[in-house]
Amino acid sequence: MPPTGDTRPRVVLAARDLHPFCGGGIAPVVAALARTLSATCAVTLLTSDGHRDAWARLGRPDFYGDGVEVLFAAEPRDPPATGFLAGAQAWSAALYAAITERFAGGGPDLIEFADYLAEGFVTLQARRTGDPTLAATRIVVRAHTTAEIVSVLDGALADDLQTRVVLDMERYCLRHADRLLTPGGDIRASYERFYGADALAPSATVLDAFERGFDPPSPVGEPPGGGLRLLVLGRLERRKGPQLLVRALRSSEREDWRVTFLGDDTDTAPLGLSMRAWLEGATSGDERFAFRDAVPRREVGRVIAEHDLVVVPSLWECWPNTVREAYAHGRPVLATPVGGLPGLVEHGVTGWLASDASPAGLRAALAPLLDAPEAVRALRDAPALAVALGRLDDPDRVREDYARLATLPRPAVTPPWEEPPLVSVVVPYFRMARHLAATLACVRAQTWPQIEIVVVNDGSFAPEDRVLLELGDDVVVVTQPNRGLGAARNLGVSVARGDYLVTLDPDDLIAPDHVASCMAALATTPDLAYVTTWARYIDERGRDLALPDNGYTALGNWSPSVDGDNVAGVSVALFRRSAFDDGRGYDVELTSYEDWFFYRALHHAGLLGDVIPRRLYEYRVRADSMMRTIGFRHVGALEREMRARRREAVLTGGAA
Repeated sequence: MPPTGDTRPRVVLAARDLHPFCGGGIAPVVAALARTLSATCAVTLLTSDGHRDAWARLGRPDFYGDGVEVLFAAEPRDPPATGFLAGAQAWSAALYAAITERFAGGGPDLIEFADYLAEGFVTLQARRTGDPTLAATRIVVRAHTTAEIVSVLDGALADDLQTRVVLDMERYCLRHADRLLTPGGDIRASYERFYGADALAPSATVLDAFERGFDPPSPVGEPPGGGLRLLVLGRLERRKGPQLLVRALRSSEREDWRVTFLGDDTDTAPLGLSMRAWLEGATSGDERFAFRDAVPRREVGRVIAEHDLVVVPSLWECWPNTVREAYAHGRPVLATPVGGLPGLVEHGVTGWLASDASPAGLRAALAPLLDAPEAVRALRDAPALAVALGRLDDPDRVREDYARLATLPRPAVTPPWEEPPLVSVVVPYFRMARHLAATLACVRAQTWPQIEIVVVNDGSFAPEDRVLLELGDDVVVVTQPNRGLGAARNLGVSVARGDYLVTLDPDDLIAPDHVASCMAALATTPDLAYVTTWARYIDERGRDLALPDNGYTALGNWSPSVDGDNVAGVSVALFRRSAFDDGRGYDVELTSYEDWFFYRALHHAGLLGDVIPRRLYEYRVRADSMMRTIGFRHVGALEREMRARRREAVLTGGAA
């Protein structure tokens, strides 16, 4: 922890994978960045508590630089508990919990997350919905390559709920970060082509860091003469293009070259099979092709020095360590012109760029090099490689860039009202006498100063319903013939006086700061139509249900997944009244999931809501609840009915 009085910018770097506990990819970049920034910033590394024991055994408190704090977030259960929709969401929540606990007094100045698997999702969602702890914190997301891009280029994009949730979360992070960090090349333009320019946060060109302090120097000696010795570093993965290079080389008329593929196998070959087995089958009997398992990072330099040229034949690379590893050990690079590679490889100076990422493009780029191996060897250990590495790994520039990021202006949040406006809480009622008093008590306990309570009696006239006559002068009671939950909510909305509306079932509970927190979210983000919260499930007596089924952590109806899955939020939400304009309201014919259907209608009307990632709502799970007696049992029929109702509205011109 930084000493008291430390005025340096406070920077948090979050990464589940971290060097030296994990190998390539993001792990060494984050470690190197911590070491680089430690000279000018108070750095906190936030990682998984799965590394805690290894960190203790390492016994090097200065491993990442003087004063760098290592903070551990609790690794989620598998499967995730408390209603998380995906494991990535649970991990993102663990990071947010660690940040808010460590920086409870406010701050830090800057948090950086990777885009891959949306590690910053819950923290960004909390900031966007008004978490005061993060009000002055700049949250940036660095482009390393999203799971969506990886899945697309590896040729296997799943369509299950967990996958859709993760991809939605990644898109949320790319959209709502203060800056999307890219180090150069064609990365930003590629993301714009893939996601759309309007779907991305403003970008900043900021170098990452390169971890080169743990490799020994390349050994003295040269690879043998003769034909070129080519090296492909990294996983045997479809998006990394080993299959493209095999096709390009097999058509070569020369016989004196050799190529080594060094890296772990993946299941990204056609039909989800082993890529190594597929490549070995495609090159069977051809001794020019060699396949080697990955080696420890400290041995990579020795392998590079045994070859003349490092080849990066990828369909996509963001800003790979591979190129910088090659330069650090004195070898030029041949690469495809994708992602960050045009910013890493200077054609004819530090290597060569193919015309495109295809076998034909690689073949055309390789042919003159295979014909003139001495021209390639002339670039071995060339001064230009050291110059390029210095440009790509400039610690002073990195520190300057992060100093600017840590002082990005954050917009001041001014509530759109001079006096706290009236919030109407609408409580539909049908035979809930045993729980109504507790529900109304939690409404009366709200910290928001202007509350109206509207109870709608949906034709409930049993003897115990006399409680409706004894609710007090602060409750407006209206009655209708029994027409169902949707109609009762709609009536309550129509008679309520507030411009802000909360729908609360008569057996559920909200925390004392629920309304105030939701109003703060709407003030922070004026374009939100509604806001809701995470939920905790309780039993008839108000006790938490047992793990793992004791909660629900929605995304919000901004997610396109709302059409196929109930990810929009719980039934309790705080709406702007405008959400009910133009005839919108709860469907009066659906017997369950009318709230989900309403959120879907809002989504298609462009009225989007978000979720406060705190459990400010308690849903009472009753044996005789509508959800248990109708919703769970008939979910398929209800989904079919909702699809039909939406299409019906399009045909008849009604609201949907």
